[in-house]
Amino acid sequence: MIRLLIYVLLIVAAAFGAAWFADNPGTVRMEWLGYRAETSMTVLGFLLALLVFTGMAVQKLITLIARDLPFSAEKRRKRRLEKGYVALNQAMVALSAGDKKLAQRLTNKAVQLLPSQPLTHVMAAEAAKLADNPAQIRAHYEALAESKEAAFLGLRGLVGEARASGETTKARALAAQALALRPKSTWALKTVFDFAVASADWGDALAVLEKAERAGVFEKPLAKRHRGALLYCQAVEADLAGDEPSARRLSMESVDVRPDLAPAVALAAKLLQAAGQAMKAEKRILSGWAAGPHPLLLKAWFALAADEPAHMRLKRVETLCAKNPAHLESHLALADAAMAAQRFDLAREALAQAEESGDRRVLTARADLSAHQGDQDKAQALAEHAQQGGVRACWRCGSCGHGQDRWAPICPSCNHFDSFSWSSLRAGDVAHLAPPESAIGLLGSQPDQGLEQDRDPSKGRKGI
Repeated sequence: MIRLLIYVLLIVAAAFGAAWFADNPGTVRMEWLGYRAETSMTVLGFLLALLVFTGMAVQKLITLIARDLPFSAEKRRKRRLEKGYVALNQAMVALSAGDKKLAQRLTNKAVQLLPSQPLTHVMAAEAAKLADNPAQIRAHYEALAESKEAAFLGLRGLVGEARASGETTKARALAAQALALRPKSTWALKTVFDFAVASADWGDALAVLEKAERAGVFEKPLAKRHRGALLYCQAVEADLAGDEPSARRLSMESVDVRPDLAPAVALAAKLLQAAGQAMKAEKRILSGWAAGPHPLLLKAWFALAADEPAHMRLKRVETLCAKNPAHLESHLALADAAMAAQRFDLAREALAQAEESGDRRVLTARADLSAHQGDQDKAQALAEHAQQGGVRACWRCGSCGHGQDRWAPICPSCNHFDSFSWSSLRAGDVAHLAPPESAIGLLGSQPDQGLEQDRDPSKGRKGI
């Protein structure tokens, strides 16, 4: 509609101009080299317009002829593109066939013919991988990283190469650049997060975790779980550095986010007790036992009243176990406290409720109960049975099944972050259980040890 209106206006303007020239014809005289010409202004205007249109037509004709000439720049560019795409397609076929020599030759040809096409460098990098040529792989990824359109793709490839060559610091810096280019990229967020936790940079990991949660990379329950673990790691480092106020604050924040993380609850209770806040420590332990019973919490509970008599301790254990009465750890805690208080009937009842679990600690407790009652033969048989099989409680990785006696931020077997949960391994899975002496640099403590354990999360980590 607008074009039509413009055309109409131009036609009207031309008509008015023609009418004006007709009403004012005028006379034009020219003399040049002895020649004299005389005409009207209307005729001169017509001749000038004819000259302009003729020139435009000649220029268009020359352009059309030049474009179709075999040696024209346009023709050369088209032929170059055609050859490049043919080489690229053939290289793709050679790559799929595993012909590394042909693939490399064709991709090199494609790069020469199509230097500005990101796909050529991607294919060339794949061919270099097939030929096991790290220098060429990096060169092509660097070429991608320098282009505006494919910079993210190049950085991602360079991160992979830096990881493969063990250049963790360089890989982390490149991943940060990639994240800056694509702040909502799932790969970039997860990669930067993994580098942060592998380097024990818990503060940076928390910051990236918040971005990842907003971007939908981590679902809210998983993000909440990871946040609790990261806060606990920060609390441990603050505790090791002697900064008790920060350690206490961070451990309580961790427990608020994740009350089922027993090492965090035990640390918070210990620090609260040291600060003279025994009542708050007691509440934290009770909430932790309700969320997830663990031997660490029982030891922390005992530490609140270390010198109490056995019958008082039994009452306190009953109070604790009432928060989660059906759990195996509650049955075991109640049985141990009852035996210490000479309440063998109560101990027998608690162990009967836990017998179906198959936990070797139940067998050991039954052996102790039989020994207390004078049945040494039965006690010895139960003790031998406990050594030979049964279920072993441990921290177990939900990703690879690896088990160990202490909680760790990163699984030493599969390098997954925050994958451990208090679980059980059966006799056939004992091969997955790391011996205590190999579980170094882990947080928390073993069920049969006190609270004063090496809680340093910065030792014994592996790369991502």
